[in-house]
Amino acid sequence: MKNRIVDTNLHLSDFKEIYRKLYPKLSVYATLFLSQDEAHDVVQEVFVSVWENQSLIMEEASIHSYLYRAVYNRCIDVLRKQYTKEQYASTVRTEILEKEANYFHPDNHEIENRLFSQELYDTVHSEIEKLPAKCQEVFRLYYYEQKSAKEISEALDLSRSTVENHIYNGMKTLKKRFSNYQFILFLLLIQLPQW
Repeated sequence: MKNRIVDTNLHLSDFKEIYRKLYPKLSVYATLFLSQDEAHDVVQEVFVSVWENQSLIMEEASIHSYLYRAVYNRCIDVLRKQYTKEQYASTVRTEILEKEANYFHPDNHEIENRLFSQELYDTVHSEIEKLPAKCQEVFRLYYYEQKSAKEISEALDLSRSTVENHIYNGMKTLKKRFSNYQFILFLLLIQLPQW
């Protein structure tokens, strides 16, 4: 049968009856394509559209087949939108990963270049040499040789709390002597093995 526009002004009672009978079936049908929540939303939208545009409903075999086709078409639209969003998100993720890779490339990364600069090493070593002798010794063992506070206390015959105080005071003194930026670079630098 060829589609044609017909006057189908539904009475509210007829519409409610169609809704009551077909809503559950259409929802199950829509879940073949979408999640349950999305399926319910699609079916709701179709019924709202039918009610708002009832004078423009195409006469197909029946309102039954019209509703199934409308639900199908809306499901396909939702899937297309999801696919487009996923494609866009994938493209954005790829761009972000490329930018991160470029940002952290050693030739393009200012912090990394500064971190590995001789100037920073010289500044750090110079400031460490200004620490009191025992503090300097503990600090070097802890950060240069990666010794634990316990190992240092045994090697230098100091209590563990004294060693921890020297480490704390050394760090506190260096923090005062460095700019915030230099101190952050220093913290990054001491995390590197064999710095």
